[in-house]
Amino acid sequence: MPEIGPDEDLFDLGGHSLSITQIIAKVRERMDVELSFDVFFDDPTINGIAAEVARLREEA
Repeated sequence: MPEIGPDEDLFDLGGHSLSITQIIAKVRERMDVELSFDVFFDDPTINGIAAEVARLREEA
């Protein structure tokens, strides 16, 4: 797979509900943040998910 940029859409890259569930679990495990499934539909990019992780960590 070619290099993935921070603004590429997860769904355009073949992402689906199972891969989203796996990402949520990894983020929970590594960063102690509980992402909502909906955030992946609002902004399904690395930048979008990273912004949500930062926002949630700031709230904690």
